[in-house]
Amino acid sequence: MEIAKLQNAEEIDTAIMRALQTDSADKRIQRSLFIEQHYQIKEYAKRLLGCLESCSQPSAMKNAEDFIVGDSRIQADICLCACTLNRSAKNSLDKMAQRTILITGCSSGIGLDAARTLSKRGWRVLATCRREEDCEQLRSEGLESFVLDYNCPDSVKNGANEALHLTDGKIDALFNNGAYAIPGLVEDLSREALQAIFNTNLFGQFELINCLLPAMRARGQGRIVNCSSVLGFAAQPFRGAYNATKFAMEGLSDTMRLELADSPVDIILIEPGPIGTMIREKAIPPFEQWINWEASAQRQKYETGLIPRLYKPTEKKDRFELPP
Repeated sequence: MEIAKLQNAEEIDTAIMRALQTDSADKRIQRSLFIEQHYQIKEYAKRLLGCLESCSQPSAMKNAEDFIVGDSRIQADICLCACTLNRSAKNSLDKMAQRTILITGCSSGIGLDAARTLSKRGWRVLATCRREEDCEQLRSEGLESFVLDYNCPDSVKNGANEALHLTDGKIDALFNNGAYAIPGLVEDLSREALQAIFNTNLFGQFELINCLLPAMRARGQGRIVNCSSVLGFAAQPFRGAYNATKFAMEGLSDTMRLELADSPVDIILIEPGPIGTMIREKAIPPFEQWINWEASAQRQKYETGLIPRLYKPTEKKDRFELPP
């Protein structure tokens, strides 16, 4: 039996993948890995054993268990035998080695670009959207996608449960990206309009965080990235509802970062400037639903300012505007 003395996790990866690529996939792989005393490497070995266990191969499990022993002479050193690894085991190992991220609002814009980019970089991406037809489009691109609508508490809980089920509770990161705008003057915003946008842009996002936080804490790692905006610290006219949700997101994110300072979970806030997305086009239906601009005391400002910008956008980019 060939013995390889390995110094770090990268060497382990190389040796394991070399073993997995042997022709005798149905036979026991005559290879064992001697893993020196190192906390991260020992954890890696335990995770690989879990992978073997998930393949329901008793003979492979027995041999692996025989090699994972605490030797009194070598204290915490571990010997692991990688054996009887079939195709399903290789797929499980590949997924185990991937980092996993849940991204919301992936139908377009920043969310879609983030999902595609991270997938190309080797991440396992769970790309969610509000509508099933958008999820179907993402699945046709090879991404894992399901419905998650911040506005619906049941959808948030179901989406979180689906993500945890698909990953066996191993979510490395959450990117809270989904949001929308209701353009209009503050004096024309009803309580119902503000409640609707806060449900999506704030309440649903932190409900999702709270659903995933226990699993991240149990794993001893996690990263939560909340997508705010420059409008989360600098107000602009006609953007009061959106401003308010992003200001609130910043306050809750900063507070949560302090509260989790002694935990293994990081809270990160990003504040993009003008980005060339479809947020303006997608703001038209909420504007028409909630803003009675024709009855506004400041109707002229709508006619000369917001309406042309909303319905007749020019090809000229906003100052400092960047692509997604």
